[in-house]
Amino acid sequence: MISQGLKLKQQQALSPKQLMLLRLLQLPTTGLEQAVKEELMRNPLLEEDTPKEESLQSIEPTPDTDHYTSDAEEDDYAVYAHNNNPEVYRPEVVSTTSFIESLSRQLELFPLTERQQMIGEQLIGSIDDDGYLSRSPQLIANDMAFKQGIEVEEEEVEAVLRLVQQLDPPGIGARNLQECLSIQLHRIKPQTNTVELATTIVDKYFEAFSKHHYEQLATRLQVSQNDLQAALELIRSLSPRPGPGRVETQNPDNYVVPDFIVTRHDGKLSFYLNDVHLPTLHLSELYTTMLNELSAKSSLTSDERQTQSFLRSHAEAATDFIDNLSQRRDTLSNSMRAIIEYQRDYFLTGDITKLRPMKQEDIAQITGVDTSTISRIVSSKHVQTEFGTFLLKELFTKGLSTEQGEQLSVDTVKHYLSEIVAAEDKRNPLTDDQLLAELSKKGINIARRTISKYRNALDIPTASLRKTL
Repeated sequence: MISQGLKLKQQQALSPKQLMLLRLLQLPTTGLEQAVKEELMRNPLLEEDTPKEESLQSIEPTPDTDHYTSDAEEDDYAVYAHNNNPEVYRPEVVSTTSFIESLSRQLELFPLTERQQMIGEQLIGSIDDDGYLSRSPQLIANDMAFKQGIEVEEEEVEAVLRLVQQLDPPGIGARNLQECLSIQLHRIKPQTNTVELATTIVDKYFEAFSKHHYEQLATRLQVSQNDLQAALELIRSLSPRPGPGRVETQNPDNYVVPDFIVTRHDGKLSFYLNDVHLPTLHLSELYTTMLNELSAKSSLTSDERQTQSFLRSHAEAATDFIDNLSQRRDTLSNSMRAIIEYQRDYFLTGDITKLRPMKQEDIAQITGVDTSTISRIVSSKHVQTEFGTFLLKELFTKGLSTEQGEQLSVDTVKHYLSEIVAAEDKRNPLTDDQLLAELSKKGINIARRTISKYRNALDIPTASLRKTL
């Protein structure tokens, strides 16, 4: 028997203007410059101001315009929102497209609805440095419902996730290693016998593969040792971490244009948004006058109505774009100010041990914006300091408690571990158990497997290999 019923649920769709703002927030400085150029070419009602000669002179921010202060100013702390000197902090470097931005651009090639595009951006924002989806589709659906007021079903998220997993590099957006390897294998063309065998092993016998039960695999699959060996070699050639990791900051040939510049002077901290080369935009006076004249007429011809519709829609789009640029600048300024205040000791000293444990939720709570917004802001933005240029997201790190109740960031613990290894006797290097004991002397109590994890992350070999080296 077929039953019918009504089901009410509240849904809220993001407007095109809101979707545009989310995209602009995610763009780094170079990506934003390109977006502005494209918008100027696309919209005839949008024009850029002609720079005046005096605007190229070196001037300091004035208290009435660009000087922002906070309660911390009583402690000799000041923050500036804009860089008014175009000759300063503009390194002639080559910028590369950020990983998140690259995924977003690929996603735009799919014929998605606005709702699917919004889900896709949420999924991409939840991909970690290793390329894995850090939150389940159910949690992502919950996030969108509770934080954005948009009801989506888990099945909708799953459907868009399958599209995200078609993006490059292969394996991106996987939820675990098995899915990551499977995605890569299914995308290999042509599907030879070796590829099909490797796919079967990963999809159906992954546990046996991960435990190195190779004889069991050969028996179950009824294949020769040579065929099995070829399939295993193919699996091992795949990337277990399709994400960028920290390649963007570790590769000395991969230069970037910083989005923020933080400076110190006489114990004071200042920061600048490196957007001085962005043009100031305004509506075209010519087309605005034409639109006003058409709107004032009591009756219009068919051609005039089409012209009026064209001008009105493009005027609204131009106004939205200008407003979003302003809102982006304010949101970035407020977020960076909160981050500097939170990590004030680190920015003053450059000492990694001064880095406090910090989560994106912490900055979201301070600024009053959604955590997903903070994720978009920090995912692809670089900050330039006197002690180096790095991705802003590297300041966000988990914390560990010492015996004294002090909170240390994971990066601080890794720093201590590096110092201990650097000072050891290379003729008799310290084992992981001995490294654990040395950290315990500093009041840091962690598991032995955590020592191994941090050591691998720092590319520190085992004690026997360090002795050989």
